[in-house]
Amino acid sequence: HLARMDKPIGTFLLLHPCLWSTALATVPLGSTHPDLGLCALFGAGSFIMRGAGCTINDMWDSRFDRQVARTRSRPLASHALTYPQAWKFLALQLSAGLGVLLSLPHMEECF
Repeated sequence: HLARMDKPIGTFLLLHPCLWSTALATVPLGSTHPDLGLCALFGAGSFIMRGAGCTINDMWDSRFDRQVARTRSRPLASHALTYPQAWKFLALQLSAGLGVLLSLPHMEECF
């Protein structure tokens, strides 16, 4: 519940520009189809980083979430999870996001 996997709209909002730019780059690169491996990396990265954003938001706002009926049942606000557990989960998500980032092609040109 901390990563809000049951509400995928945020992932789609992150993924859409990635897929659109990949599709636009297909023709100038001389291909007829987008690179499916790159699309898969963008999909995984969108899913992971959106979840990390939800996690850190819940960590920052848990005091306020307790006071709002719509957010009262979130894991940190309801004390279903502790802050150390949330930090470990966030570290796992960010590590996975870094793994996706380092898996992107042409990373050696960035450093």
